[in-house]
Amino acid sequence: MKRRFIVCALTIGMMLMMIPQNFIYAVSNTEVEVTSTKIHAENVKTDVSYIGKKADTGVQEATLAASAPTDPTFFTFDTANPGMITNYSARPDAPKDIVIPDSYVKDGKTIEITAIGQSAFSGQELTSVALNANLVSIGDYAFSNNTKITSIVIPNSVTSLGRGAFSGCSALSSVTLSNQLTELPNSVFEGTKVDNLIVPEGVLNIGSRAFYGDSALKNIQLPSTLTGIGSNAFYRAGALQSITLPDNLQLISDSAFSYSGLTNLSLPDAITSISSNSFSGCMSLQNIRWPANLKAIKSSAFSSCFKLSDITLPDSVETIDAKAFYSCSGLQKITLGSSIRTIGQNAFDGTKSGIEIHLEQKAVNDVTGAP
Repeated sequence: MKRRFIVCALTIGMMLMMIPQNFIYAVSNTEVEVTSTKIHAENVKTDVSYIGKKADTGVQEATLAASAPTDPTFFTFDTANPGMITNYSARPDAPKDIVIPDSYVKDGKTIEITAIGQSAFSGQELTSVALNANLVSIGDYAFSNNTKITSIVIPNSVTSLGRGAFSGCSALSSVTLSNQLTELPNSVFEGTKVDNLIVPEGVLNIGSRAFYGDSALKNIQLPSTLTGIGSNAFYRAGALQSITLPDNLQLISDSAFSYSGLTNLSLPDAITSISSNSFSGCMSLQNIRWPANLKAIKSSAFSSCFKLSDITLPDSVETIDAKAFYSCSGLQKITLGSSIRTIGQNAFDGTKSGIEIHLEQKAVNDVTGAP
């Protein structure tokens, strides 16, 4: 027995000596690689178990989580009107991507969230906001100065939008408006980067400074229902090269389009007076279609419109106020109608040397002023 064991041992030893060394090395390497893979897999398993989801469903779960309503405990609600959010938590765990829930439960009672109060989310450094489908009103400055929000959809349930609601949201570029609004209030999108916008039918007025300083605004579709545009509404909207003004528009207030990028302008016949500074500083403006019933052009209305060269005003115009076309350095010819009665001081001062002013003979003796 002992001899057989020795013979077997010698045989095995000789067989091992015959195995190539590189084969042994490869087997050793394979074992190491397998071991390494096993360790890596264990690490992944540990990470996945930490977030509580399997790796193959993690992305889907994360997407669902992002659209889940924000925990109502992060909101403060009005005592008298428990359906109104009045403040947002400053806790470090308060999310910056928020989804306003439809409702919450208080003392066993379900309360619908229908309003967002004044300055409720102002300056909270939010990155995204999803509004709930039963929201009715958004208060003054409700989301102002959230400089990381890039888009907002205002649901059709909203009938009231407050002043400055999104003012100072300097990254905001995409906006969808509720079709139940009747006005865009003062400063609502002041200081934003909204570039394209459809204003829904039913809106009657665009308030003062509504798009003040929006240098990205290229296209805005106005509704046929619009009757008024407030002062400074599109002030320094430098990218706005054209706009179609609806036939029902009656009022364009002071400085409404000052320093905008308009190149051509067609004013509807419902306008009888062009307000002070309303188009001043429109340095690219070349052509104007005048309202048939225009009566007055107020002070500095078209001052510093350098590319205007030839103007023929309708017969209905009676008054041209001071500096109406001041510093229109490209203006070479202006033709006035038979109804003109007053030309204000320096109305055409700073225009091209040798400008031609054409005036019908029957109106010459009736005109007063010092153009």
